[in-house]
Amino acid sequence: MNRNLKKNLVKIILSSIVMLMVLVTFSGISIGKEKVTLNFWIMGAGPTHLKTVIDTIVADFEKENSDFEVIVQYIPWGSAHDKMMISIAGGIAPEVAEMGTTWTPEFAEMGALMDLDAEVDVWGNRDDLLPGLVESATYNDHLYAMPWYAGCRALIYRKDWFEKEGIVAPPKPPEVWTWDEFLKAAIKLNNPPDRWGFGVLAGGMHQWLPLIWQNGGEIAIKTPEGYYKATINEPNAVEALIFYTDLFLKYGLSPQGCLAHTANEGRKGFAMGQYAMVFGGAWWLPDIEKFNPEIKGKYAVALLPKRKEAATFVGGSNLVIFQESKYADEAWKFVEFLLNKENQLIFAKTVGMFPARMSVFETPYYSEYPLNVFAEQLKVGKVYPVTPEWGQIEATRILFTMIENILMGKKTVQEAADDAAVEMDRIFKRL
Repeated sequence: MNRNLKKNLVKIILSSIVMLMVLVTFSGISIGKEKVTLNFWIMGAGPTHLKTVIDTIVADFEKENSDFEVIVQYIPWGSAHDKMMISIAGGIAPEVAEMGTTWTPEFAEMGALMDLDAEVDVWGNRDDLLPGLVESATYNDHLYAMPWYAGCRALIYRKDWFEKEGIVAPPKPPEVWTWDEFLKAAIKLNNPPDRWGFGVLAGGMHQWLPLIWQNGGEIAIKTPEGYYKATINEPNAVEALIFYTDLFLKYGLSPQGCLAHTANEGRKGFAMGQYAMVFGGAWWLPDIEKFNPEIKGKYAVALLPKRKEAATFVGGSNLVIFQESKYADEAWKFVEFLLNKENQLIFAKTVGMFPARMSVFETPYYSEYPLNVFAEQLKVGKVYPVTPEWGQIEATRILFTMIENILMGKKTVQEAADDAAVEMDRIFKRL
């Protein structure tokens, strides 16, 4: 090879290298760099509408961050708690996961979750998060999770039956019915076995535990020693439990099957004309119309009735980053993306929940009926005791056993509540 040919070949090679470097610099292409893989666990069976919106959000994130790959896995709620425990013990926990609000303190106490205070301070939107969800994500004054979405229950009723029976409908927000007004309407609407006045759901504790708050009571209180003490057997709580269980025992407003009914049966029962009224969430509404398309336009939504004060349970889910993640910074970047206003709105609208960021409530979507009713109800939302032991209380079904014993006539309300309080205190004190 002659000298000129060699010189020209070197020039061509050098020029090609320079051009490639320019291309890499301005196109964002990385050569020889492995992608960061983030495993993201979402709770639930993964219905089509949920998968569609998650796929869209993940695709947008990966488009903006070409060196990231997000692998989504759907974990059924029933097995999620144990699977998380096993993954932590085995050192194979995902980078990011959805976590139920009542589980967060338990996993935070274990040291399994990353403290997010520093990241949130830089993010600068802490005050934009729903206070009730922030409380559920906080343990020992530190934030170990990011609120993702919220949900609460309100009163769903058949307005066509109200009109037919000449019953005045519940007032529009912010006004609410009293318990007595609610009971009077339920009795008048009751026409068994064709139609029942109200859906008593023994297996749906989020439907009946808030009545304790509505009557000025508490489920448990924090002691000066730092642990919680059950108060479910104290007068205000017992009075609330008597009111709820009497809807079945004294007034016969629900069928015998309500002893085993959960929210799923309540939702379907209302849709199919079994119940005139139920306590349910905004996410119920699409399912109600799916079960029975003819019900559209025949039902309405109002705030929950109250005795002494308005209250509902605020549930939902948080997003957590596991402490052992080798991609903690990258995981936070993904969480931050999930929580931007655009993604908060599209996700919440799709799944029938409410965004965790209060500023998103300012969009016209949440000012329109019926979502404006649930948005108003959220303002009086409360959470269960924020303590690692609450998850165990739920898992051992202490409260379900209590309500079941009352509805089956095995124990008086006071006896059942006393027994439940003993079991709850045993767990709270870790005896």
